[in-house]
Amino acid sequence: MKMFSDLPIDILDRILTFLPDFKTLSAVLRTSKHHFYQVFQVHPKSIVLSIAYGIVGPSLPYAIKAQLIADGPSPIRRAGTDTDDNVWSRSVAVFVEDRDLKDCVFTRSMAQCISEQAAAHWELEDLFSHRHKDRTSSKSVLTPPESFRFQRAMWHFAAFTCLCDLDIDDQEEYEKGLVKLMTTLSTEELLEINVVKPFLERPQAVLQSYKDLDVTEAYDWVDHGGLPFSDAFDAIWLKRKLSEEKVKEKSEKAILDSVNGDKDPCAKCNQVFGMKLWGPGNRELLQGHQPSNVVTRCLPGNLSRNLVEPPLILQKLRDQTFEINRFIEELIDLDCDTGYNWDKNEWYCDECIQELYKQRLRLWWIGQKTKDGHQFGDDCWYGYNCRTQTHKFAHAQRLNHLCEPTRGDPA
Repeated sequence: MKMFSDLPIDILDRILTFLPDFKTLSAVLRTSKHHFYQVFQVHPKSIVLSIAYGIVGPSLPYAIKAQLIADGPSPIRRAGTDTDDNVWSRSVAVFVEDRDLKDCVFTRSMAQCISEQAAAHWELEDLFSHRHKDRTSSKSVLTPPESFRFQRAMWHFAAFTCLCDLDIDDQEEYEKGLVKLMTTLSTEELLEINVVKPFLERPQAVLQSYKDLDVTEAYDWVDHGGLPFSDAFDAIWLKRKLSEEKVKEKSEKAILDSVNGDKDPCAKCNQVFGMKLWGPGNRELLQGHQPSNVVTRCLPGNLSRNLVEPPLILQKLRDQTFEINRFIEELIDLDCDTGYNWDKNEWYCDECIQELYKQRLRLWWIGQKTKDGHQFGDDCWYGYNCRTQTHKFAHAQRLNHLCEPTRGDPA
């Protein structure tokens, strides 16, 4: 039987190219200095490129461009201190040049930087897929061509942020430079960026916001982050004679060739909402999509303006241990007759989800307080219709307004 040391160099080289990441590569090289290390010394570039391709995928050439620009001088950062127009020209040349991977200058430090950013890009693809491709899957189900277009847009933008310093003083020159750079891309590539731009400016920050289930904050990175995308795109669309309607039409197919379940109806109202439906596969995203006060506004009568109960409910909803999926299931599981048979395995639109809150939130909150051992005060005659609960704290605190009204007119 052949020993490991007897394996030919080509086999050892092949093994190294299939390693999953650079941390594993480092471990292998440290533990096998007489075999794998010698092989790596002979073919370092091809091995590093192969591992990087396994991590990044087909968009690796665009990732390398972005990293080459990141490692080089930024023409806009040096505006005012460097008058040589060749600085800009060289950077744009790197961006637009089509290079074969084997001709790229590629080091392990570059590969490590690309790998770290690629990890965020892949997770963002999961999120993009979940919100735009298939609402039932939290992992990306993008086809290989769709995934390539998404990842290419991510790396194109990474190059933009390297070339364009957000802290420069001359905003007008900066915007001109951005338009000039974006003009080097095809319309198809620009449409890809336009579609995925909410994920782009600060990928790690956007990703963390999604992990914190704060979708609003995630989108704020782009809306208020500083890059003048809207103006730049408008200038390019105008130059290329693309109307707003045409851009919208083309954008629908810029990344995705198809959407799973885009014609699905809401189980309650039967209207088609497709990807805007909420169910067992994506309800956890409601926690960021839907502000907490939308829930408390669904309390009946004047109870939503009660000075005591809504703040307590909001405190519960905003607690780190709160899980909206479990909350929705608890509402549906309540033993009460509200005229509709809700099903926790079905899919509902925003409006019908709010109808669920209107029907059952008050009863759920009574159950929560009872379970916590709360001692309710005397029922207010006017129950949740009471007006006094909205402006007199002592009254709202002393009496129970979660009850049905027993008097006709509010106090």
